[in-house]
Amino acid sequence: MARTFYAQSDAPTPTLTVGELIARLQDFDPAQPVVFKSPRNGCFGPGTAYSIEGVRSVILPAEAVHHPACIRHDEETGEPETVEAWTENWHRWEGVEIA
Repeated sequence: MARTFYAQSDAPTPTLTVGELIARLQDFDPAQPVVFKSPRNGCFGPGTAYSIEGVRSVILPAEAVHHPACIRHDEETGEPETVEAWTENWHRWEGVEIA
């Protein structure tokens, strides 16, 4: 079953290459429609199918998102807690997007 893929994370989930996808599609009728299905526990529920409208090459640039220090309230207790400043690093990623 598929898993959610975060391309720029430190440990992205493995995904097929273009060559592997082509090889897997060789046995199917070229006229058949294709959809993508949400993985279990996906954002819109398991089994939700999505149409494919295009294929394109994409490059996602590296990015650092800085989160300032703050005070937030614990969701369970309601108690205030201090959160230290931190930086979220997204790595450059290049690949093919099917959407």
